[in-house]
Amino acid sequence: MPIPSHQRYVTTVPIYKRQPSLSEARSLLQLRLLEVENVTLACPEVLDLSEYFNLWPELQIQRYASKHFVSVQSYNDLAISPSFYVPFVDQYDYLLISQLDTFLLSNQIRGFCNQGYDYFGAP
Repeated sequence: MPIPSHQRYVTTVPIYKRQPSLSEARSLLQLRLLEVENVTLACPEVLDLSEYFNLWPELQIQRYASKHFVSVQSYNDLAISPSFYVPFVDQYDYLLISQLDTFLLSNQIRGFCNQGYDYFGAP
């Protein structure tokens, strides 16, 4: 069953450093190769994104206060906060968080969206 057109998804990629490592760049480019939709960098408000745009000029950006990217705990606090999701709520029905320490092997995102779960991932 295809996902209804109004059920769109955004793929957020949290980043906090100016230069991605080689494996991080490959992870990001894999999303592009697999035609993952609406890829949006979630990043500190002052981060220079030139290197990421060199890899993928069509990336979208959502900036947050820099205080959310100083530690794993500060990022985790952001990720469970409504303020992380508010910028997307009027445009998208689903939000995927794709960390750059992962490598997507196939794009089955729409299939997961069709299952209707409000959370799918590690506990």
